[in-house]
Amino acid sequence: MGIEVAILGLVLAGAGAKMQHDAAKDAAKEQEEIANQKSAASKQRRIEERRAAFRKRRIAAARIQQMAEGTGTGESSAETGALSSIDITAANTRGSINANEQIEQSITNSQNRLAEIGVDSSKGAAISSIGSSIFQAGGGFGAFTGGSGTKAPVEEGVADYTAKGQ
Repeated sequence: MGIEVAILGLVLAGAGAKMQHDAAKDAAKEQEEIANQKSAASKQRRIEERRAAFRKRRIAAARIQQMAEGTGTGESSAETGALSSIDITAANTRGSINANEQIEQSITNSQNRLAEIGVDSSKGAAISSIGSSIFQAGGGFGAFTGGSGTKAPVEEGVADYTAKGQ
C-alpha cells in the first residue's frame, strides 16, 4: 500500500501545483488588465488636460489681442511679448503632460513585468513542491543513508536519546 500512497501524493502535488500555476497566471492577467485600464484612464485625462491648456491659451491670446486692438496697440511689441509668454506657458504645460505620460507608461510596464515574475515564481514553487514530493516518496534522505527516514546520522560520542526511548 506504500507505493499507492506515494503515487497518490505525487498526483495531488501535481494537481495542486497546476492549480497554483493557473491561479497565478489568472492573477497576472487580471493585474495586466487593471494596469491597462489605469493607463487608458490616464491617457484620457492627459487628452483633456491638453485640450484645457490649448483652450486656455486661445482665450488668453484672444483677450490680449482684443485689449491691444481696443487701445490701438495691435501688433505692438507688448502684444507680441504677451502672446509669446502664453505660447511658452502652453509649451511647458504640454511638456509636463508628456513627461507624466512617460512616467505612467513606465509604471504600467513595471507592473506587467511584476505580474510575469509572479507567474515565474509560482512555476518555481510548483516544481519545487513536486520535486519534494518525489524525493519523499523515494525514501527521502533515508535512500542515501540506507535508513528508512529523514533522521540525521548521530555523531560518535553524542547520545541518541530517540534510540533509548527518552
